[in-house]
Amino acid sequence: MRRTPKPRTAAIAAAAGTLAAAAAAVIGLSGGGTSHASTPAPVSSIDSEARACLLTGPGASPALTAAAWTGMRQAAASSTHLLVQQFALPPNATPATFLDTLTQMRCTTIATVGSSLDTAVPPTANRTPSVRFLIIGGAPALAHNIIDLSPTQATPARVAQEVSKAG
Repeated sequence: MRRTPKPRTAAIAAAAGTLAAAAAAVIGLSGGGTSHASTPAPVSSIDSEARACLLTGPGASPALTAAAWTGMRQAAASSTHLLVQQFALPPNATPATFLDTLTQMRCTTIATVGSSLDTAVPPTANRTPSVRFLIIGGAPALAHNIIDLSPTQATPARVAQEVSKAG
Protein backbone atom coordinates (compact mmCIF):
# COMPACT_ATOMS: atom_id res chain seq x y z
CA MET A 1 0.00 0.00 0.00
CA ARG A 2 1.35 3.34 -0.99
CA ARG A 3 1.18 6.32 1.39
CA THR A 4 0.35 9.77 0.11
CA PRO A 5 2.11 12.71 1.74
CA LYS A 6 0.08 14.77 4.14
CA PRO A 7 -0.80 18.28 2.94
CA ARG A 8 1.40 19.89 5.62
CA THR A 9 4.44 17.82 4.66
CA ALA A 10 3.93 18.70 1.01
CA ALA A 11 3.70 22.43 1.86
CA ILE A 12 6.93 22.31 3.88
CA ALA A 13 8.72 20.47 1.07
CA ALA A 14 7.50 23.03 -1.47
CA ALA A 15 8.63 25.95 0.71
CA ALA A 16 12.06 24.37 1.22
CA GLY A 17 12.42 23.86 -2.53
CA THR A 18 11.46 27.47 -3.23
CA LEU A 19 13.94 28.72 -0.62
CA ALA A 20 16.74 26.60 -2.08
CA ALA A 21 15.98 27.89 -5.59
CA ALA A 22 15.99 31.51 -4.36
CA ALA A 23 19.31 31.03 -2.57
CA ALA A 24 20.85 29.50 -5.69
CA ALA A 25 19.63 32.44 -7.77
CA VAL A 26 21.09 35.00 -5.36
CA ILE A 27 24.45 33.21 -5.25
CA GLY A 28 24.48 32.90 -9.03
CA LEU A 29 23.68 36.56 -9.60
CA SER A 30 26.22 37.76 -7.05
CA GLY A 31 29.11 35.93 -8.63
CA GLY A 32 29.03 32.86 -6.45
CA GLY A 33 29.71 34.68 -3.22
CA THR A 34 33.06 36.10 -4.32
CA SER A 35 33.76 39.69 -5.19
CA HIS A 36 36.15 40.69 -7.91
CA ALA A 37 35.36 44.41 -7.74
CA SER A 38 37.90 46.83 -6.34
CA THR A 39 37.07 49.27 -3.57
CA PRO A 40 34.95 52.08 -5.02
CA ALA A 41 36.48 55.51 -5.32
CA PRO A 42 35.20 58.07 -2.81
CA VAL A 43 32.37 60.15 -4.19
CA SER A 44 32.47 62.87 -1.56
CA SER A 45 35.03 64.69 0.48
CA ILE A 46 32.39 66.17 2.76
CA ASP A 47 34.18 65.12 5.94
CA SER A 48 37.61 66.27 4.85
CA GLU A 49 36.64 69.78 3.75
CA ALA A 50 36.34 72.87 5.88
CA ARG A 51 32.70 73.50 6.67
CA ALA A 52 31.16 76.93 7.23
CA CYS A 53 27.68 76.93 8.74
CA LEU A 54 25.21 79.80 8.84
CA LEU A 55 22.68 79.71 11.69
CA THR A 56 19.77 82.12 11.70
CA GLY A 57 17.60 82.73 14.72
CA PRO A 58 14.01 83.89 15.04
CA GLY A 59 13.61 87.44 13.85
CA ALA A 60 16.91 87.45 11.96
CA SER A 61 17.22 90.32 9.53
CA PRO A 62 16.48 89.07 6.01
CA ALA A 63 19.01 91.57 4.60
CA LEU A 64 21.80 90.41 6.93
CA THR A 65 20.92 86.77 6.32
CA ALA A 66 21.09 87.32 2.55
CA ALA A 67 24.42 89.16 2.81
CA ALA A 68 25.89 86.43 5.00
CA TRP A 69 24.68 83.58 2.79
CA THR A 70 25.87 85.33 -0.38
CA GLY A 71 29.29 85.89 1.17
CA MET A 72 29.53 82.29 2.32
CA ARG A 73 28.63 81.01 -1.14
CA GLN A 74 31.24 83.34 -2.66
CA ALA A 75 33.86 81.91 -0.30
CA ALA A 76 32.89 78.37 -1.26
CA ALA A 77 33.02 79.22 -4.96
CA SER A 78 36.59 80.47 -4.63
CA SER A 79 37.79 77.42 -2.68
CA THR A 80 37.92 73.76 -3.59
CA HIS A 81 38.00 72.76 0.08
CA LEU A 82 35.07 74.64 1.59
CA LEU A 83 31.51 73.46 2.06
CA VAL A 84 28.82 75.91 3.20
CA GLN A 85 25.52 75.04 4.82
CA GLN A 86 22.61 77.12 6.09
CA PHE A 87 20.42 76.27 9.10
CA ALA A 88 17.51 77.96 10.83
CA LEU A 89 17.17 77.51 14.58
CA PRO A 90 14.25 75.09 15.05
CA PRO A 91 11.34 76.53 17.07
CA ASN A 92 11.86 74.36 20.16
CA ALA A 93 15.68 74.30 20.12
CA THR A 94 17.85 76.31 22.46
CA PRO A 95 20.55 78.35 20.74
CA ALA A 96 23.39 76.88 22.85
CA THR A 97 22.34 73.32 22.13
CA PHE A 98 22.06 73.95 18.41
CA LEU A 99 25.45 75.69 18.31
CA ASP A 100 26.93 72.66 20.06
CA THR A 101 25.31 70.48 17.41
CA LEU A 102 27.00 72.51 14.67
CA THR A 103 30.38 72.09 16.34
CA GLN A 104 29.77 68.33 16.53
CA MET A 105 28.96 68.41 12.82
CA ARG A 106 32.52 69.75 12.41
CA CYS A 107 31.63 73.23 11.26
CA THR A 108 34.96 75.06 11.20
CA THR A 109 33.27 78.45 10.99
CA ILE A 110 29.83 79.25 12.38
CA ALA A 111 28.17 82.49 11.36
CA THR A 112 25.10 83.61 13.28
CA VAL A 113 22.40 86.11 12.38
CA GLY A 114 19.75 87.03 14.92
CA SER A 115 19.95 88.61 18.36
CA SER A 116 18.53 85.45 20.00
CA LEU A 117 21.84 83.73 19.21
CA ASP A 118 24.21 86.44 20.46
CA THR A 119 24.39 85.36 24.10
CA ALA A 120 24.87 81.67 23.23
CA VAL A 121 27.92 82.23 21.04
CA PRO A 122 30.57 83.25 23.65
CA PRO A 123 30.17 80.16 25.90
CA THR A 124 30.21 77.88 22.87
CA ALA A 125 33.24 79.69 21.47
CA ASN A 126 35.07 79.28 24.77
CA ARG A 127 34.39 75.50 24.76
CA THR A 128 35.47 75.11 21.13
CA PRO A 129 38.53 77.33 20.52
CA SER A 130 39.29 75.69 17.17
CA VAL A 131 35.98 76.88 15.68
CA ARG A 132 35.68 80.43 14.35
CA PHE A 133 32.46 82.32 15.01
CA LEU A 134 31.06 85.28 13.11
CA ILE A 135 28.34 87.23 14.90
CA ILE A 136 26.71 89.16 12.10
CA GLY A 137 24.97 92.33 13.18
CA GLY A 138 25.09 91.33 16.82
CA ALA A 139 26.93 91.69 20.09
CA PRO A 140 30.62 92.49 20.44
CA ALA A 141 33.13 89.66 20.37
CA LEU A 142 34.00 88.26 23.78
CA ALA A 143 36.49 85.55 22.83
CA HIS A 144 39.57 85.29 20.61
CA ASN A 145 37.73 83.10 18.08
CA ILE A 146 34.72 85.42 17.62
CA ILE A 147 34.53 88.05 14.91
CA ASP A 148 31.75 90.62 15.25
CA LEU A 149 30.51 92.24 12.08
CA SER A 150 28.18 95.20 12.54
CA PRO A 151 25.30 95.55 10.08
CA THR A 152 27.35 98.01 8.03
CA GLN A 153 30.40 95.69 8.01
CA ALA A 154 28.41 92.58 7.08
CA THR A 155 28.77 92.83 3.33
CA PRO A 156 28.99 89.69 1.21
CA ALA A 157 32.64 90.50 0.41
CA ARG A 158 33.59 90.86 4.09
CA VAL A 159 31.73 87.69 5.09
CA ALA A 160 33.46 85.83 2.24
CA GLN A 161 36.82 87.14 3.45
CA GLU A 162 36.22 85.97 7.03
CA VAL A 163 34.84 82.58 6.00
CA SER A 164 37.73 82.01 3.57
CA LYS A 165 40.20 82.27 6.45
CA ALA A 166 38.89 78.94 7.75
CA GLY A 167 39.07 77.18 4.40
